[in-house]
Amino acid sequence: MTPPHPPHGNPPPPPNWPPPPHWQQPPLRPQPPRRGKALPVVLVLLAVVVLALLAAAVVALHGGSDAVRPERDSERLLQLTPGNPAVHYGTPAAFDACAVLPPDVLERAGLTISPNRELEHSYAKEDEPPERAFAGQEMSGCDYLVHSDVRSVDVVSLELYQQPRSAESRLEIVAERAADASAEVRTDRGFQVAAWRDPDREGGWQVTAVRPDVAVDTTITLSDPHYRGKPAEQVVRELGTGLVDGLAAGPRALDIAYTGRYADTPNPCDVLNPAALEAAFPGTASGWVQDAYLPSELMMNGDGYRVDTSCTRRIATEEDIYGPSPDGISADFMNWEAPEPGGRYLAGICGHAILGRAPVRSDVRIGDGDTCLTDLNGDWQLEFRTGKTTVTLHTTHEPPADPQEVARLLEPAARQIIRNLP
Repeated sequence: MTPPHPPHGNPPPPPNWPPPPHWQQPPLRPQPPRRGKALPVVLVLLAVVVLALLAAAVVALHGGSDAVRPERDSERLLQLTPGNPAVHYGTPAAFDACAVLPPDVLERAGLTISPNRELEHSYAKEDEPPERAFAGQEMSGCDYLVHSDVRSVDVVSLELYQQPRSAESRLEIVAERAADASAEVRTDRGFQVAAWRDPDREGGWQVTAVRPDVAVDTTITLSDPHYRGKPAEQVVRELGTGLVDGLAAGPRALDIAYTGRYADTPNPCDVLNPAALEAAFPGTASGWVQDAYLPSELMMNGDGYRVDTSCTRRIATEEDIYGPSPDGISADFMNWEAPEPGGRYLAGICGHAILGRAPVRSDVRIGDGDTCLTDLNGDWQLEFRTGKTTVTLHTTHEPPADPQEVARLLEPAARQIIRNLP
């Protein structure tokens, strides 16, 4: 999820060090594509460790633990509320995994959503007509990172398979998992439901719920002996009940919103909307998207609070595992409480190389203040700001080697994004 970084200790300083007074840590961004197949939980946990190591290294370079200030509180500002009419992927209404098992269900079961770890999500956001309802992998995915007293985080990860996006064979594989594990299967409201310990993972559990047209494979890691007084086995049982409750309620869309001082934060896939993608690439945008949200606010280096969101969209096309990836864009948004910290943040990353090659000033100016290209694992990405929002755009496939060509490619999408922001 993050670029390579030095280990703990005393890493050599990067070029142009120290940075200016208002420099802030670069965003810890996931790299697209999030999903091509189910993500093993061990990789999720590894990514969390990498994030923690990178943050610790940057903090050390900035003068110790005071560089990263604690949040004003640990409240979850992100609200995911099911109940809106579901969109259609082809003919059927599409299930949304986070609507099937929303955060409130996890919290009633005794879990606490980690406030400073991104919640990742994939789903059909807009209606997809039958002629563009191409087969893929999951219909929807939902990855929760939850608080643990033993590990950095625990995990509840759902993969929801539904035709026509998911092949029939994918549903059959989920249905066979319980038998392969010799787990007891019960029938609940038309679903074949099973839950069992995963002997290959410490604290690992698996819960499946299957009927002919939809299947959910839930991977759970619970490291603590108890969660708000409940043993892990009881937590898993309650999650299984909540899973079937959500499925039995039928397909529902989510209302995704922040509360309180971030109530004006827009849905990132409303900002990177189909028109923004189609402004940069030929073709029609798929209604199937990937997004991510920081559940609570974050402050880095004592200069401004924000919440982070992201969205990835691609052009609708038949998937070919042997062919090139479809054209697409990922947009990362830092939604600040006020414009000034965002401006200082952008000036910092546009003026100093932190990891990789030195940033390059863009020949085109977009938004307010600096416009530049920064290096993410050898690929150029476009950075700009408008109002209270700093934006990073990068392609989901290999971008051009020339940073100015990347800027010209992404400029139409960037200007549409500015029009879409409040």
